[in-house]
Amino acid sequence: MNFYRQRFFHVLAFRLCCCFFSNTWFVPDEYFQSVEVAYHLVYGKGHLSWEWLPEWALRSPLHPLIYAFPFWLLKLFSLDFGFIIRWIPNIIHAFLFAIADICFINWAKSVIGFSLDALYILLPIYFTNWFIIYCSTRTLSNTLECCLMLIALNFYTKEDGNYVETKKNDDSEEENLAKFSIPKIDSFCICLIFVSIAGVIRPTTWLL
Repeated sequence: MNFYRQRFFHVLAFRLCCCFFSNTWFVPDEYFQSVEVAYHLVYGKGHLSWEWLPEWALRSPLHPLIYAFPFWLLKLFSLDFGFIIRWIPNIIHAFLFAIADICFINWAKSVIGFSLDALYILLPIYFTNWFIIYCSTRTLSNTLECCLMLIALNFYTKEDGNYVETKKNDDSEEENLAKFSIPKIDSFCICLIFVSIAGVIRPTTWLL
């Protein structure tokens, strides 16, 4: 647990750097399907696209509510300065994606075993992926969906705690390799909870 706690702060610092160095916009939905809706909920002003109008109501409010609650707290304590309102949604996403990163690391260790050589190859590829760096802290429902699916995947591949002994072909040293089975019911239920939340936010998740 201490290993993951320490790594979490390292990963969070990395995602915060991604956040503050991505001072651009990517697609309109980054704002008009998330932050703008949350701002309208709290302050009663701002532009709502047609999907959010009462006569249509095609979108789930779950995603904008993630930002609406901090906005409401900032408004309550008169701390809703412009630069805070600007950055708090991205900081929230940096925090969420840092959790997803830790889940990815744990999932990777579960799938490939505890081979440090493999992790040293996999993790640099993951953390230097330019598109993930570019989009990980953006307020897109796709980004939140990615976070939830990484967390769900971590619970789906939980170990069963059994180990078998094998021998290396080169130096005959014994090592323990994790033996996997169908995930336990409790882990699988947690996995389904995160998948369901992702499905509520973006119904196309169910196509996966």
